[in-house]
Amino acid sequence: MNAPYKTIAMALSFLLSLGQPGVVLGHSVRDSLGKRKSATDVYSVTCSNEEGGDTPTFRLAARLRDELPRGKPLLSVTIAKDGAAAQATDKNGDGNQRYSPWAYVNGDNGVYQMIVTKSGRGIERYSVEFHCQGPSSSGYIHTGTTVRITQNQ
Repeated sequence: MNAPYKTIAMALSFLLSLGQPGVVLGHSVRDSLGKRKSATDVYSVTCSNEEGGDTPTFRLAARLRDELPRGKPLLSVTIAKDGAAAQATDKNGDGNQRYSPWAYVNGDNGVYQMIVTKSGRGIERYSVEFHCQGPSSSGYIHTGTTVRITQNQ
């Protein structure tokens, strides 16, 4: 395949992936929870060795920001893997640029569950920033990260 066609094919493949449900790019997700108090979004985050290197994942870190509209429910993100879990709640109010504190779960390479919940009824929009990180000896270098949504309410 010559260069112009290869470039077009790669661009088209990327653009088609954007329209796929459950595809999340980068190290953040923006979504919303429905009206029911029990509405929950669940993501599977797979952490692996750093790209092109041999530094393994030591932990997954995540924090959450409550977006507009203004509502009473508090939003939380929980990380879980192999029986270990940590949670962070955004108590800063809706629509500002402040995130919750970080939540960390030390779980090495593998699949982590990242769960977004709320404390009451009403539609809530959110942003979650997350990073698979190597050990402290690596300066918590970013390691391989893939994510997909497994439940969207």
